Amino acid sequence: MKENQMNDSEKEILDTLLNDSYSNDLETIFSQYRLLVETTNEIGTRRENINKFYLSIITIIYGIITFISVNCHILFSIVPLLFVIVVSFSWKNHIDQYKLLNEAKFNIINYLENYLPVYVFTKEWELLDNYGYTGLSKWDKMIANSLIIFSVALIAIILLSEQAIICNYINMIFN
Repeated sequence: MKENQMNDSEKEILDTLLNDSYSNDLETIFSQYRLLVETTNEIGTRRENINKFYLSIITIIYGIITFISVNCHILFSIVPLLFVIVVSFSWKNHIDQYKLLNEAKFNIINYLENYLPVYVFTKEWELLDNYGYTGLSKWDKMIANSLIIFSVALIAIILLSEQAIICNYINMIFN
């Protein structure tokens, strides 16, 4: 994230990044910078794994939905579809949390680059911005949103197609 996109609160926090015993020791700064970059890469790997986890869960649930719709009454598919919606919202929350974690780490990386010979990540983000890069979080969330919309549409189709059966169940309950 570019430094000029930070709000005042973020700038205040970064302005207190260097502790009072800081002694212009470039090797120490670079060592901490390198560690921060490594942990940022690890977050990317964890995020990729969480995306695989959610996609696996959702694929399994859609397999269950297919099995139910072929072997049971279609109305029983509604419960797993509701579960897809809940899982997709959870996935979106994880995407948002990883995005915030990366933004914070890159703000610190960009700040530390002020004490290093080159602005590697700062300039990378500027170039990506010029290229129209929108970020992976946006695309991941679009997949989760699409699954939510698709599941809601399937529930609506099921309910509308089984309206007569649902009305009969309701009449049996209240009569």
